[in-house]
Amino acid sequence: MNKKITFKSKKISDLGYCLYGAKKIFKLIKVLSAEIDGVRLAKNIEHIHRMRVATRRIRAALPVFTCCFKAKVGKKWRQEIRSITRGLGAARDLDVKADFLNSFITGIPPEDMPPEYLTVAIGLKESLDQPELTTAGKNKSYIRPGLEYLLMRIQQQRILVQPIIITALDRLVASEVVEDINEWCLQAIKAGGSLDNDQYSPYAYAQGHVHIVDCLEELYAFQPFVAIPEKKEEHHDMRIAAKRVRYTMELFSGFYQKEFTALIQVIKGLQELLGDLHDCDVWIDYLAQFIAAEKKRSQDFFGNDHFFGLIEPGITYLRTAKKQRRQEIYELFVAFWQTHLEDGVFQNKLETIIRETGSG
Repeated sequence: MNKKITFKSKKISDLGYCLYGAKKIFKLIKVLSAEIDGVRLAKNIEHIHRMRVATRRIRAALPVFTCCFKAKVGKKWRQEIRSITRGLGAARDLDVKADFLNSFITGIPPEDMPPEYLTVAIGLKESLDQPELTTAGKNKSYIRPGLEYLLMRIQQQRILVQPIIITALDRLVASEVVEDINEWCLQAIKAGGSLDNDQYSPYAYAQGHVHIVDCLEELYAFQPFVAIPEKKEEHHDMRIAAKRVRYTMELFSGFYQKEFTALIQVIKGLQELLGDLHDCDVWIDYLAQFIAAEKKRSQDFFGNDHFFGLIEPGITYLRTAKKQRRQEIYELFVAFWQTHLEDGVFQNKLETIIRETGSG
């Protein structure tokens, strides 16, 4: 560990502000550290989820408190934390897909498929000839085989990415960034506490205002794309911007009263809608690619596409469902934006709270 990390503040009046930031980041580092063993074992998908959220919150917090440590050090910290966020990404996406599919399949009514059809459908048979297909009911489409096959493939992919996660964790540990950030937090807490600094100083309020407004401006830059359903990349970027606004507001939630918390809930609601929208977009694209890949796989392996014909109805069924769901969520998203964030409604409420708190 780098024992020579020095707590730094640009001016003596910043110490209270740095104390506040150090306490926030210290808690996040503890959350991140607590999930490392669980992520390695991969027995509960929530470990990766909690760790990724912690890394995102840390990345959102570090730029807010750059006056408290050297810029070069802060840049290194952000890079290492970003690396672990990305390293966990593929596994988290597969975990979410598998979890959703398990639930989705249970909602499909039982189908009158003969045993040999089920055997073929989950990909355990090495050949598929026309007579067996006829026996299974050539002219009837079933939903569950395709979905179960898709789930099996996703579970196989998840196993394959676990070594990538281990590598990412090993890199994190070797970088000693967690220990370094933790050491800085302890130094800042000690420096601020020993001087009995006010964490809620005018400087701290001003910093909170600046950082929140900056993030909010980034979010509103995507407003022109709200009314265009095809702008899925912009909606995805808007989700990231909303997440940054939420995390930054939550960093400064201790400065304000419950009215501020209500505004955080608005941003959280927006983020969740955009997240659901993005989830549908990911599924729609993923299933299109899956269909193309499995059709080729069937041709290459069996010499025909009979097997693909067994699984295609289920995949197509899910893709259609996701398209319909995307339209529903998009309409909810537009209505939510118009109600809570359009025409300066949100900004005016935020400015009022900040002004009244500062004057009080």
